[in-house]
Amino acid sequence: MQKKITDKLEAAGICSAIDIKELGEEKYAEELKKFISSFDFMRLGQAISTGKWQTATNLAAQIEEEAKTLKIKGLTEQLKKIRICCLKKEKETAKQILAAITIKRTQIRKITNPEIN
Repeated sequence: MQKKITDKLEAAGICSAIDIKELGEEKYAEELKKFISSFDFMRLGQAISTGKWQTATNLAAQIEEEAKTLKIKGLTEQLKKIRICCLKKEKETAKQILAAITIKRTQIRKITNPEIN
């Protein structure tokens, strides 16, 4: 992973350089790419849209654990909010939060894969 990408991730407020170095730059980049490309986000959206609240809650918790491991700033809080929405069966609010997460994932993808810009 280039130092340039590390700097961009930190400048975008996605994670800190210390956290990246702690996990190892190349391993972090590989795990981050795998995480943001995960089909779990799509499955979460489908579960929310169809009102499968238990499935959505479980998926959000699973994704949240992965986000904690990668120390992605702000994402764990958003996923906690989705879990609360699922418990309250607030479909539209959960969808809005998921849209914000999709924006963050797109931002990360553009930083880690500059060739897709």
